[in-house]
Amino acid sequence: MKINWKIIPKHTIDVGKLTDPYEICDLLKQHKIRKYVYRINYKGIVLKYGMSADKSRNYGDRLYRQIAHSESWGARRNNGSSGSDWRIIEDDFHKLYGSKIDKAEMKIKIWNLTNYPFVSIDPTKEVFYVEQNLIETYAKVVGEKPIGNINDDANYKRKGYIPKNLFGNDGLFED
Repeated sequence: MKINWKIIPKHTIDVGKLTDPYEICDLLKQHKIRKYVYRINYKGIVLKYGMSADKSRNYGDRLYRQIAHSESWGARRNNGSSGSDWRIIEDDFHKLYGSKIDKAEMKIKIWNLTNYPFVSIDPTKEVFYVEQNLIETYAKVVGEKPIGNINDDANYKRKGYIPKNLFGNDGLFED
C-alpha cells in the first residue's frame, strides 16, 4: 500500500497549553478526527507513534488516555488501566535521560486519516500500516524505534488486505 502523504491534513497540539488532558478529545471532536495516527514529542525527542482506537465513542480517546497518564498532570493524572503503558514510557525515559517528562514541553502531531481514500475493506489495517510506516522510517533514520514503540508489529504488514474494488460490479458476486 502506498501512502499519499500530500493529501493527509496535519494538526499540532501543544500539550503545555492544555489545562486538562480531556481537551485533546475536545480538539479532535472540533475537527471531526476519528481515524488518525499521532507522534508524541518531548523537547524534540520522539517518544511514541500511535494510532486511533477507532471503536471508541469519544474522539481522540486513545491519544487522550496515553497523555492523561503523564505524571506532570498532578491531580488531573489518570489512574485507570487504559493507557497506563504511558507510565512505562515515562519510567524508561527517566532511566535513559535522567529527567522526567513534563507535559509543558510535549507536542503532538496528528495526521488526520478520517477522510483518507482507503483502498481496502478494513481501514483500521490501513491506519495501522501508516503508523508502522512512520515507526519504520524513524528507525531507519535514528537507528532504533522510539522509546514508546517497543512492540514489534512488523509481521502485521505482511498480511494481505482485501481491496474494495474486489467487491465491485465485475460479476464476482451475483444477487
